[in-house]
Amino acid sequence: MQRTPASRIYKDSIDKKFQSRLSRQERAQSIRIRETTIDFSLLNLPKDIEIALSETFKTHCSALSKDTTITYWRNLRVFSKFLETDGKVRRVEDLNGEMLRRYIRWLNRQTSMDGREWTKQSRAAYYTTVKSLLKTALLTRQFVLHDIDFPNNPFPWRNRDTPARKRLSADHLKQILDACTKEISDIRRRRESFKKNISENHQQGSIQWLISQTIKKYNGIIPERKTLQKVKDREYLKALESNGGLKEIEPLIYPRSETLLPYYLSILVQTAGNPASISRLETTCLQELPLIDNRVAIIWRKGRASSIQRVIFSDEAPNKPPQLVKELLSWGADLRAKSPEPLKEMLFIFKGPREISYLSDRTASQILNDFCKRHCIERFSLSEVRGGVLASIYQSTGSLQRAKELANHKSSATTIKYVNSDETKIRNREVISDIQKSFLKNIKPKRGKQVSPSLPPHGVSTKSVSLFGFNCKDPYEGAAPGTKKGEICSNFLGCFICPNAIIPNDAKSIARLIQAKQHLTQSAEYIHPSRWQILYAPILRILEEDILPNFSSHQTSEAEKIVKDLPPLPELR
Repeated sequence: MQRTPASRIYKDSIDKKFQSRLSRQERAQSIRIRETTIDFSLLNLPKDIEIALSETFKTHCSALSKDTTITYWRNLRVFSKFLETDGKVRRVEDLNGEMLRRYIRWLNRQTSMDGREWTKQSRAAYYTTVKSLLKTALLTRQFVLHDIDFPNNPFPWRNRDTPARKRLSADHLKQILDACTKEISDIRRRRESFKKNISENHQQGSIQWLISQTIKKYNGIIPERKTLQKVKDREYLKALESNGGLKEIEPLIYPRSETLLPYYLSILVQTAGNPASISRLETTCLQELPLIDNRVAIIWRKGRASSIQRVIFSDEAPNKPPQLVKELLSWGADLRAKSPEPLKEMLFIFKGPREISYLSDRTASQILNDFCKRHCIERFSLSEVRGGVLASIYQSTGSLQRAKELANHKSSATTIKYVNSDETKIRNREVISDIQKSFLKNIKPKRGKQVSPSLPPHGVSTKSVSLFGFNCKDPYEGAAPGTKKGEICSNFLGCFICPNAIIPNDAKSIARLIQAKQHLTQSAEYIHPSRWQILYAPILRILEEDILPNFSSHQTSEAEKIVKDLPPLPELR
């Protein structure tokens, strides 16, 4: 009797389990991942593919953030449009490598409403979502799926070919902070003026009377116009209209979205945080520093990095984030007490047209245009703020470490991507040019030739040095044996036995020469004589006969005093 392979038995058992789940007509069409409900019936897919993708989606996204889960869902809806157009995927077994190659070709043909092709980064994101889900399905074996031949790197250089994100200039950032400070000062002045007059007699129709009626009748929240008309509270409605309406009255009691925006922008700029993360600041974002007086940290969680971010500020400055946070906590306390449970911990809480909400980065982007118009500021995107702040700090201080610490980056390479703007490159070239000009002024011309204090040809930086600390005047001159003029020297910065060698006459450089002489002499004791004669004897001869005699006895004696303080040279072989 022929035996059935174990793999076939396992596959048949999986088939039976999957078919039994598929036959349940009462099965729900939606899945729930924490507080997010996703309805897979909207994809209009074959039933077995719908169930397979929903189960894999739940498994894969259960540990991801809410925003990432929603992004996966949006990308999956794009995939469902392809399946409808393609028409060749009718069952789970059709999810294979050939289907992925058709999907890639389909993505490459898509265009936006203005006729432009989808960016390579967008196409790669749509493809990666499907690829990740299928790999999860293969790993977990939740349903029958044959091995898939995944296309190798279908969107090469997607990051290189993506246009660099714009960054705000230092002047633009200053304009934004000045505008925020002005609006915050106006809000504070109005609220302080109202608090001073709140104890006066409440004459009917006054602002004080209106707010007292709001607290007594409507639980501290001004109702909608429809509600007031329904309950026929004409006196209240008349007082509301005569005192400027909701835009004037509500900020005296609790924040509105447009009154929260300057606080949000000011904190966003000063912390150099991500727009989405800063919008989700919680009421517990202030952290005391017990060992440092008058300093406090703003902390928040960056979802994508799954880490805590922290920036330290003075606790006394009125327009610094700590004071702004304390003001928002006090201002929105009553509104927060009446809000649903998920919103009670949010800092940027406000009363919208219909319900209590929080100022998300999307909401802030929608009302940002009016803010720019009010203050005659050039329109900008929230995503441009972080890179602009980090680039400005790097340009003003020259310290990559300081920008890295503010950004809470683990790697300096990540910070470089933010600060590597055109302005930064220009500034770096200027600094290098100034150093080189200052350095070349000390070079003594040989044989009457004048050394031009200009940058090296072809833009080659001369900051790197050789083993003994000397530079090259022109690595493209073709001085080395076997090198043509216009080609870089094959021994560039590796040796100074060359008429192009640059040797400063300061004490430290002379000390390195003396150290090199001693090092070469000592190496003759352990290196094979033939090898030493070929490689190191010519160098020692040039040092003793051509270079060191050019310095005075006073310079040599001063240099000999610091030889022992120099770091040791590596062992010669």
